[in-house]
Amino acid sequence: AASEDYQRRVDCGFDFADGDLRWTPRNAWAYPAASAIAGVCAGALGIAAGMVLGPLLLELGMHPLVAAASSGFMVLFVSSSTAFQFLVMGQLQADYAMTFCFVGLIAGAVGNSVVGYLVKRYKKTWFVVGILALVFAASTCLMAYSGMHRALEENLHGRSPYGQPLCPAQPPVLLHAKA
Repeated sequence: AASEDYQRRVDCGFDFADGDLRWTPRNAWAYPAASAIAGVCAGALGIAAGMVLGPLLLELGMHPLVAAASSGFMVLFVSSSTAFQFLVMGQLQADYAMTFCFVGLIAGAVGNSVVGYLVKRYKKTWFVVGILALVFAASTCLMAYSGMHRALEENLHGRSPYGQPLCPAQPPVLLHAKA
């Protein structure tokens, strides 16, 4: 349906605005497939899908400010639902959650104000793309560091850095009732 609508607009000579999505037949199947793969990868890596989909939206031709807002909303939605899930399961410390929520709100407001000011003053949107790239680079480095640090700690304490084995060395003792 999206590619048919796009084709009708092209046939009528529709003047697309900068950043309008162009749902060609290729894009109509390629981007949903890439989004599904990005969602699976994001879930497997433990990062928000919005961070993975941000560059995909830019590749799709979306305006950088709209792509950043959409990506930010996805991150907010996923992290909020995850926090709520931990709250329901009783695994969320309310004082930590409120502290990080407050810090995140303040940092988000300051960051949004600064980026908005830079975009308005210089009339350039590459700031948004540059900040997305810096966030991706920083998160990649920090995840690698965290994984290596955790593996070294586990190794130093004589535990496997790969988690518990699927097949224990000792089979479980089965208790049999006497007849």
